[in-house]
Amino acid sequence: MKNLFTAGLLLATVSMTCSQSALAQGQDSTPGERNLLVLSELLPGIYSSANQALFDARRGIAETERHAREEFRIIRREGAHQFSLSGTVAGQDVSYGLSLVGGPSAQELTAKLSRKNDDDWISVEDCELRFKRRAEHYDGTAVGSDCSDIGFTGMQVSRKEVWVEVASKSEPYWYERAREFHCYADLPGVSGGRDIPYERYDNIVLHDKGATHWFTTRDEERREIGLTLQAITWHVLNENNGNFNRNSLVLYASERMKDGSTKSHPYTFTEPSATRIGYNLRWMLVNCAITPRDKARPEM
Repeated sequence: MKNLFTAGLLLATVSMTCSQSALAQGQDSTPGERNLLVLSELLPGIYSSANQALFDARRGIAETERHAREEFRIIRREGAHQFSLSGTVAGQDVSYGLSLVGGPSAQELTAKLSRKNDDDWISVEDCELRFKRRAEHYDGTAVGSDCSDIGFTGMQVSRKEVWVEVASKSEPYWYERAREFHCYADLPGVSGGRDIPYERYDNIVLHDKGATHWFTTRDEERREIGLTLQAITWHVLNENNGNFNRNSLVLYASERMKDGSTKSHPYTFTEPSATRIGYNLRWMLVNCAITPRDKARPEM
């Protein structure tokens, strides 16, 4: 009886060990399936070609080769890998659904396209973007007979930017990922704790790729003030001596005058990675930060 019990216990132990071993082997995903998770984290955001448009004009390149200033957003929909892309891409106003799936090869992942029709998303039958991981980015190629309708032939996605290739231009569209800042303006720009009246213009949201907000003052003069925030990514050097000019986060102020012209006021700049920026012109104080004031936590 003792030998029978021992044999049964040994058999159960071997069976459990084999079962655990079976579960532990052959469970690896493909590279494409893993990269699907990474790309799903990279995609959502606001993207703008403001810097490319600025420097295309500054470089004086031919009109047909220039890239207009464009902006689009990618937001996450319900579902782990479902997204909406809306805005202007490669000269076209677009609204696409993107559904990421692993494959078709072990190294690839695919974005299947759809278009919004009332409350439904209708699949684009014969066009999809196939991505492969490359050096710090994902390289996507438009595959299918219907891809001519989407207006571009390829898309590269990285942590900082999206590049879109089109057949009509030698250089791709360069859309940089924007960061949103929460700002306010005080008129006049009270400082040093002076106890004087001022007006606050609050709840101003600007992204750092050239977003502009205009507001009209509430005093008798009724001035029209514009605030612009732009993280400048230089495409050329600013000097002909070879010295390297560094990227900057710039906060601009401007004003619409009564004769219809626009007056530029002084601007301030700092590191492009800064999370706060502001200035005080005395007649106006501006304060911008990624973290809203009501969400800022106490610190030493």
